[in-house]
Amino acid sequence: IELTPKNVTKLTQIPLKNEGKIKKLNSFIIDDFVFVFSMERKLANLAIFNLQTQELIKNYEYNTADFGIVHKVVQNGVDKTNSFKPKPFFKSYFPQAIGSTYNAELYIGVNKTVNDVYIAQIGHVDKNTFRNANAGNFWWCYPAFELNYNAIGGNFSGGFNPAGASMMIFEAFAENKRKGNFFEIQLDSILEPTDEKSAATFDYFDLGTYHERLEEVFSLNKYFLIPLKTSVRFINFDKKNNSYAVYNLPELD
Repeated sequence: IELTPKNVTKLTQIPLKNEGKIKKLNSFIIDDFVFVFSMERKLANLAIFNLQTQELIKNYEYNTADFGIVHKVVQNGVDKTNSFKPKPFFKSYFPQAIGSTYNAELYIGVNKTVNDVYIAQIGHVDKNTFRNANAGNFWWCYPAFELNYNAIGGNFSGGFNPAGASMMIFEAFAENKRKGNFFEIQLDSILEPTDEKSAATFDYFDLGTYHERLEEVFSLNKYFLIPLKTSVRFINFDKKNNSYAVYNLPELD
């Protein structure tokens, strides 16, 4: 959905050419491109389209045998770039064993560096517990260079019983997965893979400082903060008008 300055919405549908049935799909828009990651049971595609013409610019394939082009792989919060196994890593994007308290949901975020390098990060988060650390909204994914997870941190009480012990084991496995599972691919200005290292176009900021000052003026509800080069974009839900309002804020000292 594209929003125009005149508050007109335009719905654009881009068809995907997949061989099988898509099980998971997510997308991210940056500049004039839309990055779409779609997954079948054994095959996945990162398709990059021109948002205006709907033309397919690039397509990168990933599968359970050799996965595909990656520049970084993180499993359970640990860098496994040089040692990960494609098949179990691929399968981790789908719900696992019955009884698991980790419900995998596909995530994609794209950042652009100061040298015009696109860093696409594609992973999964726990649908049951994921909360974006930079927003008051659960599902507005912030395109950080790392994923943010909230651990449940709950305590299991009761007598010594098999069910309780099983829940503790399942929760321990889930907490480990919540440390981060994703891969990164770096693309240059023409969307070709590159090993070039470059800094992001923005610095991270203290969300708490903005929150303290903004809550004095606004009724914060499902709000979101996005750091830009010279300012911070503030998006807040207006209950009265049932709509989101967008503001540009100066950087705070």
